[in-house]
Amino acid sequence: MIPGPAALRARGLTRVYDDGHRRVPAVDPTDLDIPEGKFVTIVGPSACGKSTLLNMFCGLDRPDGGTIETPVLGAGALLGRVGYMPQSDLLMPWRNVTENAAVGLECLGCGRAEARRRAGEHMRQFGLEGFEHAYPGQLSGGMRQRVAMLRTFLCGRRINLLDEPFGKLDAMTRTSMQAWLLDYWQENACTILFVTHDIDEALFLSDEVHLMSPRPGRIVLSLAVDLPRPRRYSEVVTSVAFNRMKATLLDQLGKVAA
Repeated sequence: MIPGPAALRARGLTRVYDDGHRRVPAVDPTDLDIPEGKFVTIVGPSACGKSTLLNMFCGLDRPDGGTIETPVLGAGALLGRVGYMPQSDLLMPWRNVTENAAVGLECLGCGRAEARRRAGEHMRQFGLEGFEHAYPGQLSGGMRQRVAMLRTFLCGRRINLLDEPFGKLDAMTRTSMQAWLLDYWQENACTILFVTHDIDEALFLSDEVHLMSPRPGRIVLSLAVDLPRPRRYSEVVTSVAFNRMKATLLDQLGKVAA
């Protein structure tokens, strides 16, 4: 593990779903520390429990066993104190860019006019300048994701959970969004817990990568990513160190999937 205070700490975390006919284990007992200020990624096969972990970490779902602590936030319910961006951008089609970006602040009690003013101040930073009054149907996939991220980050949370935010983007847009996200994270010094099924993306972005097994998911490998920053995608993915770590993750994934 990377040394330093933990932003999130899970011990013995489990989740079992009951569909009325059977109990389906989703997450086996899991221990996980997310260091404050770091970019940490969880990877694994589809339906292995990655999103379930994030839902428990942000307070949308309750674990059946184990504990979640947020040492940097102190005691208290998680819901509303941790930033969360789900897989879908969930933009409201009847709201324009500024209005969609302001939703999170409005839900936190900020007045509508003030929330929209604050959203407007960040349009250039998020690559949305000139599109303040555009509606979701008029935006590219990458721009929709920027609006969703602005909505998340405007809430000013020290811990932000991003669930496969680039999974539906084409390769070129995805690469540019990865670089943009790294720049934002480094400028704002927040903690990011990122979920993806793409090992290249995980290694390029992260300080640490955790690999989950197929369902019921559990952490089977934790890997510190000691690649220098700042990172350029074309340089990183062709490096010996990158490909050595990728081989380690793929080898372990093959073993647990066998």
